Amino acid sequence: MKTLIPLVFLCASSFLNVQDQQLVEAGVTYHLNGPVRSLRTETANLNEKDGQSIEGPRILKMTGEFNLDSNLTDYGMYDDKSGLLLRVVTKFNGQTRESVTYERAGKVWSRGTTEYDSLGRVIGSRSENGDHSLQSK
Repeated sequence: MKTLIPLVFLCASSFLNVQDQQLVEAGVTYHLNGPVRSLRTETANLNEKDGQSIEGPRILKMTGEFNLDSNLTDYGMYDDKSGLLLRVVTKFNGQTRESVTYERAGKVWSRGTTEYDSLGRVIGSRSENGDHSLQSK
């Protein structure tokens, strides 16, 4: 009997001088606490043989990298053969957040910019398609 079991591996490191924030992606989106730098989600089939569970090959489904402020800076989604489907790279520059989404072939699919005030509230945003045509403002 085959059962699909999700496996999540977290690579955590200790950091000095990690800044506190009211809402950070690691805690809010992924329910992680502490200084997590990266995570990966993998799946594997478990087979029973001679009364023992045997794990099949692991298949990469998702990766994430976080900065020292626990914000997601690099996110990857993978297909059933661990091939990259899409990648989102996010850069933080003061009170501006810029995200670029790349498709499988590495071509820009979309990009977005969000501006925040000193309290972390959104004061403006813009998203555009890979060809720089406006999606929303």
